[in-house]
Amino acid sequence: MNIRDLLTAERIVIPLPAKTLHDAAEQLIGSFVESGVASEASKLIARVMETPAEEALTVGRDAFILHVRSGSMDSVSAALGVTAEPMSLEQESEKSARIVVVVSAPLKETAVYLQAVTGFARVLSQDEVVKAVLAASSAVEVEAIAELMDVELPGSVSVGAVMNRKVRSVTPETTLADAASAMSLYHLASITVASEDGEVLGIVSSRDLLRLALPQYIRQVTGSDARISGEGDMPEASETGESPDPRNVAVREVMDRSVLCLTEDQTLADVASVFVNKDSDRFPVVRDGMLVGILTRGGIVRLLFGS
Repeated sequence: MNIRDLLTAERIVIPLPAKTLHDAAEQLIGSFVESGVASEASKLIARVMETPAEEALTVGRDAFILHVRSGSMDSVSAALGVTAEPMSLEQESEKSARIVVVVSAPLKETAVYLQAVTGFARVLSQDEVVKAVLAASSAVEVEAIAELMDVELPGSVSVGAVMNRKVRSVTPETTLADAASAMSLYHLASITVASEDGEVLGIVSSRDLLRLALPQYIRQVTGSDARISGEGDMPEASETGESPDPRNVAVREVMDRSVLCLTEDQTLADVASVFVNKDSDRFPVVRDGMLVGILTRGGIVRLLFGS
């Protein structure tokens, strides 16, 4: 199967009038219905609109790929649009692009769906293909780009194609209070610790925060010096003999330095055992040692089950 099997002229819109990714996706959904691969536009649009823009793949500087699954789809299909002016990922976002691809599939079509997302991500990372698409003035001209349309879908799905590129991280000097605030704000069970230039140094989890903060809270409330089972060592006490306030302790004092990092070119098959057997919900993805994305258990579950 190749991209030509998923993308037809009736689902290529040039120019596409849109200012944000969701504007573009909503218009492209109409082409799914008009071409007969989707039964209910309203349900599919609702599914697209409830998908956070940050879950879309940003490929290079010129393309967004939004991928969704819906019971209203009859088959794995794609639509492509090119805007005259750059569209934003979302309101007030600094990320912008002119090419948008929407890949949509029935809930049961997991394998081909993931292969399609990976296939578009790979081909739109090629400068010559992107230049040809941006230069096209009609659907017919896009259909004639063999380097795009005749690309075979990959047999395996890469980590880079499905990772979340919107990375949340803290520095080693961040206080535990600030790390906890970031984790709460973004609903994270753990957060990556990275240097200013993006080198992954460790990870700190909600378990680490509780291990330090909860014992002190109990001692303050009860007046007891009893230790909690599993309580780790606090940083050394000050000259006055008082234990430091956990909220002011730097992340570097408690972070787990044995972080398992993935690379973009690994496949989901390569890392399947990691997700099943490792006690972590988030795995940093690196390129040349620098943090470029996060692969999460929740993200994989959404991809596999469409929830």
